Amino acid sequence: MNVINFEDKTLFSKDEKIQIKLAINELKFLIIQNFSPNNEEQIIIDNRLDYLIDSVERLNKFDWKSLVLSTIISISISLSLDSEKGRLLFELLRKVFLNIASIGNSEI
Repeated sequence: MNVINFEDKTLFSKDEKIQIKLAINELKFLIIQNFSPNNEEQIIIDNRLDYLIDSVERLNKFDWKSLVLSTIISISISLSLDSEKGRLLFELLRKVFLNIASIGNSEI
């Protein structure tokens, strides 16, 4: 599995796009498992994460990383998470990306 450099301003390769899509789908599952969102919240989460998946087709790696951060903050607000649960959400994001990228290790 390739390590994706999110400080790079190049577009994603085909393999990187696949890795990203798999990671985001895993994140969707972990959010459901850990936060039990209601139907309305789940629709919002799915829409935002699907937008991230679609964005790998048009954004470079650096810009996509910024979009990830704003999306996670938006999901945290949508779920009305307190700071402890917000940290858990961020840790879930880190977990799904640690195998493929520096996104989970970098200062965000």
